[in-house]
Amino acid sequence: MIFLSVKDNTALCDKVKEYCSERWHQVFSRFADIADESLHANGLPQTWVIMEHRSNEGIPGIIGFYQLTSHDGLTVHTGLTPFIASLFIEPDYRGGKGYGEAALNHARSVLGEMGYDTAYLSTDHIGYYEKYGFNEIGLDLTNYGRPVKVYSVDTITGIRYETYDRLHPKPDHTRLAIYGLQNPLPKNTAALMWFLKHQAITEPDNAKWFTIAAFDCERLIGAVNFMQNEKDLLNWYIGDLVVAEDHRRRGIANKMLRKGMERISQMANGSEYIYAYIEKSNTASKALHSKLGFLDTGERKPFGELLFGDDETTWVKRV
Repeated sequence: MIFLSVKDNTALCDKVKEYCSERWHQVFSRFADIADESLHANGLPQTWVIMEHRSNEGIPGIIGFYQLTSHDGLTVHTGLTPFIASLFIEPDYRGGKGYGEAALNHARSVLGEMGYDTAYLSTDHIGYYEKYGFNEIGLDLTNYGRPVKVYSVDTITGIRYETYDRLHPKPDHTRLAIYGLQNPLPKNTAALMWFLKHQAITEPDNAKWFTIAAFDCERLIGAVNFMQNEKDLLNWYIGDLVVAEDHRRRGIANKMLRKGMERISQMANGSEYIYAYIEKSNTASKALHSKLGFLDTGERKPFGELLFGDDETTWVKRV
């Protein structure tokens, strides 16, 4: 299987547009417009042609295509980007042969190399994309009136993300590593062992909680905790967000927060709120949370029994 971009290749662009017109005419107009934009675009959009040696041809022929776009014409999830769009595989190459999965993984890798940590996709197919790690995040209506489901998936990079909760507890060494990112650890071996036994393995007794952790190979490079208010189950708290210094400005904090919010959204009934407490001088954290839809209340509000410093304000987002 060969993947070729139409960028700076007018002949290939014309060829795949002709192929799309023959095989999937319903999307041809939009596909052709995006393909033409892809010819000389810096970044997005992109149009990729999938080629393979056919049994009756001596040279590779087109067996499919996909496109990468900034947006996908949604009317509800308008802030999401980027999207995998217009994925098509020749019928003879479907049916568990791996071509669709290979195309999705190629798209995820391309977006990962571009610095994106999450890819999105809208579709009216049910049960297909779930098989390849896509998670449904909601329903939407396109700007031309078609109802669709919206999915998210991690791009393919060297970073992997794990989720820990009561049913999937952290291994002790991961607990210690997470705390070590968030706080200075004792240097004395005996003190470390005491800490591991008595503090690092402690989680909230009654509250519902989970942790998103990021790893580069086997090295922990980021973590964030989410905890539900024991007395008001509609409220969640984000705490101890941290990324290793040499891995910052790579979208890892954004990805961990998004994964946590998507998890809460899947458990939510539409009335939950997520709270974060940010120092007034922390411009990077304020920009990140603002981008994710949090609003600064300008006040210092308690979360249950927790009350934070005078230099922090409460930021809130409704799920």
